[in-house]
Amino acid sequence: MIRLVAGIFLGWILGVNDTAKTLGAAVSTQMISYRSASLFTAGFAIIGALVGGGAGIRTLSSLTTQTSSSAFVACLAAAITIAALTALHLPVSTSHAVVGGILGIGLLYGQMDWGALEKVVICWLLTPFAGAIIGGISFIVLGRILFLVNPHFLKYDQLMRVSLCLVGCYSAYSMGANNVANATGLFFKAGMLTFYQATLIGGISIALGSLTFSRGVMQTMFSRILLMNAFSAFILLLSEALTLHIFALIGVPVSISQAAVGAVLGIALVQNFRLISLNTLYQILLGWLLTPSLAFVISLALGRSVLI
Repeated sequence: MIRLVAGIFLGWILGVNDTAKTLGAAVSTQMISYRSASLFTAGFAIIGALVGGGAGIRTLSSLTTQTSSSAFVACLAAAITIAALTALHLPVSTSHAVVGGILGIGLLYGQMDWGALEKVVICWLLTPFAGAIIGGISFIVLGRILFLVNPHFLKYDQLMRVSLCLVGCYSAYSMGANNVANATGLFFKAGMLTFYQATLIGGISIALGSLTFSRGVMQTMFSRILLMNAFSAFILLLSEALTLHIFALIGVPVSISQAAVGAVLGIALVQNFRLISLNTLYQILLGWLLTPSLAFVISLALGRSVLI
């Protein structure tokens, strides 16, 4: 069972990296403190993992054959990749890293369900577009409603604080449901964990990451891409949560950063495209490209020494 440490470490890294995309926008507006955001994320990520994490676990489990050794290698390769890129404060994709690690194992074993992989990749490509469409439409529709209601600024401030807390918790729930498969799904496939154990252990490891070193990625994600007010942050979290929830129901773990950046783009395009820091956006895109490639290479290297 010592090999399960790789999955727990990966879940912890996932929590560190992905807390930035749940309540990070609310923290950047100073409507919610970082401490409160990390606590909300930790609690609701566990609930999301337990309630809605099953479909994603089944999808990742179907990609290739897994043993305790191969699950260890794939998760360790993904964890090393995410740890390295998180140290650079890049909001990279844990889903991409895990699939990169699985692909390395699949090639070593000569067994890969390419049809299932195609489904995963298609969902990856759709994720930022879904985030952008939901973000843009939500900003226009809800912005119009807010304009018609025209609350007093004190009521507006109170409304935004409550709304950001509620939608942030929903975003954390969606994150847990969508991404718990990345942490412990392979160990379920290998027969090391029951379904309940996989969701619980994965959810707890993500929660631990949320409670620790997530501040740096949070600052990169929102302070450098788009200067947000409270309403924009609310729309971002709502769009991100809906996008993740949709793909969790489909059963494909997708990139939270792609959903978040897509929503940021949708909001920015509705407002003013010049609000986006293109330099930071390029860095994020580079991280997305590097993540599966680096995890694949590490998985191959580790797999040849451990599995062969």
